[in-house]
Amino acid sequence: MDEPSYQIQQANNRFYQALANCSIKAMDEIWLHSDHAVCIHPGWTPLKGWSDIRASWVNIFRNTQMHKIKTEIFSSNVIEKLGWISCFEQIGVIVGNEMASGYAFTTNIFTLTDDGWKIVVHHGLPTANQTA
Repeated sequence: MDEPSYQIQQANNRFYQALANCSIKAMDEIWLHSDHAVCIHPGWTPLKGWSDIRASWVNIFRNTQMHKIKTEIFSSNVIEKLGWISCFEQIGVIVGNEMASGYAFTTNIFTLTDDGWKIVVHHGLPTANQTA
């Protein structure tokens, strides 16, 4: 595997570790802090700009005790300073005393900065139970 593909896959792994650990600090580190950043949580209205995106993660983490996430990469690509990964997600969460699970197809777009690969777009689409 070439170095840029490996690097965005590692960045993608850091994003999902931040989500699994409900860590806003880790989200702060992996996201590009820009007004151009976009996040579409599965079933949500699109969010634009890091401050609104960050607030959504804070809210999600405040209301969720645990995330268990399994991903399967469907496609991974890098062109110069832009990389993207599309993957299937299987998500399990505990909210209050209830366990819920679901599936999504997600595309995460990364840009190469002086501090490494940063996510600039997260677009999750609810889907049926599928894998690649």
